[in-house]
Amino acid sequence: MISSMISKLRENHESLLRYFVIFLVCLCGADFFIERHDTHFKGESVACFWAVFGLIGCVVMGLLCKLGLNKVLSRKENYYADKD
Repeated sequence: MISSMISKLRENHESLLRYFVIFLVCLCGADFFIERHDTHFKGESVACFWAVFGLIGCVVMGLLCKLGLNKVLSRKENYYADKD
């Protein structure tokens, strides 16, 4: 059951990404109409601040993890062949 659901998601990944982008745009659009109370710093008063902050944070963490773990986990091409 789960494998069929995952395969359907993989087949329709472009439409799923499109829905996520539309949802994010709608949330950012709604953020222009929401009244802000008790902002703690100037960034909170900017519309879509937390959405952009989260997006940049995820991209930076993804790149750092990919580059950092690639150095730690990668092996030479014939690593296992040289063990004999």
